[in-house]
Amino acid sequence: SNISYIDKSIGVETSFNGLNFVLNGDLSTQKSMLDLNLSANKSNLSFDNVNYLKNTELSLDASVNADLENMRFDLSQNSLKLNQLTLILDGNIKINPENYELNINWNAPSNEIKQIVSLIPYIYRKDVDALSSSGNLTCKGNIKGIYSDTKLPNFDLIIDLAEGKLKYPDLAHSITDINMSLSVNSQNNDLDNMNIDLSKLSFNFGSNPVDLKLKLASIISDPYFELSANSKIDFGLLKNVIPLENTLEGVLSADINFKGRYSNIENENYNKLDASGKIELNQFVTTSSDFPYNIKIEKLKMLFKSNTIELDPCKMNIGKSDFDINGKFNNYISYIIDDNQKLKGNLILRSNLTDSDELLAEESSDKTEEEPLEVSPLPKDINLNINASISSLKYDSLNYKNINALCELKNGHLNIK
Repeated sequence: SNISYIDKSIGVETSFNGLNFVLNGDLSTQKSMLDLNLSANKSNLSFDNVNYLKNTELSLDASVNADLENMRFDLSQNSLKLNQLTLILDGNIKINPENYELNINWNAPSNEIKQIVSLIPYIYRKDVDALSSSGNLTCKGNIKGIYSDTKLPNFDLIIDLAEGKLKYPDLAHSITDINMSLSVNSQNNDLDNMNIDLSKLSFNFGSNPVDLKLKLASIISDPYFELSANSKIDFGLLKNVIPLENTLEGVLSADINFKGRYSNIENENYNKLDASGKIELNQFVTTSSDFPYNIKIEKLKMLFKSNTIELDPCKMNIGKSDFDINGKFNNYISYIIDDNQKLKGNLILRSNLTDSDELLAEESSDKTEEEPLEVSPLPKDINLNINASISSLKYDSLNYKNINALCELKNGHLNIK
């Protein structure tokens, strides 16, 4: 059979094709051994237009020692398979008139790293089946306690990975030294007590190291977060490790740290946040079929503080046009977290040549005259004041010299003075 469920109000779509359920056992006695099998040839799950499962094979094989008089069910020899992750389940469930008593443990018997990779949303792991992998993986957890309309059970999840390695078959180098330690813990009948601790996630793209850490707590009442990211990536070497659609060159360095509570962001108490770090990009070049010109960033440096990002300098070329930009962005943390917030900033832009004819050129000459002209709207969630000075501006085959202007981008409108 085929089953689908769509809830547009929350952006959830799920479907099961080729769904089969088989139950064997004697339900006429007080105690019985039940064997059940649940399978779906194609399982799909999307949330907010992101595919988490796509045509995934799902299966559950279970043997249940059922005490039908007391409604207690002991699990034994049970396996749940989702993508490439197989979990072994044991424990028991007791069904009471107004609640459920749960005591369930699970673990992954295989140490294949691809099991964890297969849980990454589908759009980010299209080539996972072709990967070769190695590493020592531990994945285990439990649920214990009362579940009802007013109570939640305690649960734990632990994932540890050591000395992991992934390699694409057609590329020269591997993703190596993959190490991860993740624990998720919730106690005392309250999701606000949940603690998420990604104490380590590190790996090397060839000779490019990446190190991430994340902690979350009080996620319901007033989320507390700690985030640190440290990396150095040579894009020229990256193409030997992971498949890239576009040509990339240059070196990215990042060292960022954030710590604080959401209430301080909401109330604009930015002095109570601990935010620091920098991102640097040098000699970056990208070529893409989407653009008729190259984009080159000679040097970009962003300094992160509690409520500001200082941009100094940003030297870049887009095709024939050159830009030298510096300035400051405000309110960036609120902008990232809250969809209703706007990014604000003040920039100084200098250019020797701005070739608008090249920048605004149509991507293809195949369009017919009957096709309407498409206009790309300006962002409504970014408010910028730009002090611009352009030595030479080329527009509609005309050349304009020594242009000075004060530009205001606000609510999707650009005003030039």
